[in-house]
Amino acid sequence: MAAADPNGRLITSVTEPAVLQRYRFGLGITDFLVCARCGVYMAAVMEVDGGLFASINTNVLVARAQLHMSPQPVDYEGETVAKRRARRRKHWTPAVFAGMRV
Repeated sequence: MAAADPNGRLITSVTEPAVLQRYRFGLGITDFLVCARCGVYMAAVMEVDGGLFASINTNVLVARAQLHMSPQPVDYEGETVAKRRARRRKHWTPAVFAGMRV
């Protein structure tokens, strides 16, 4: 389950960048960040218009029990690259990843 807030900001400091692996699939325009030690998917990150935008796996949050929204099913089958970039730019969280290149 992933979440994003276009009015928020995701600020991440990575102390061991080598532990964070990137995986791309589908359209190949998004980096899915996975822990190399345990295999947990942590976030999806995409560069749009020179900025980074992300959605985060809510299961990795310490305060995940405080989240009260119900999961909403989505289907983006057939979405073009341009439409996907525009949707994520509008709905995903602006992000800063200190200590690593995304």
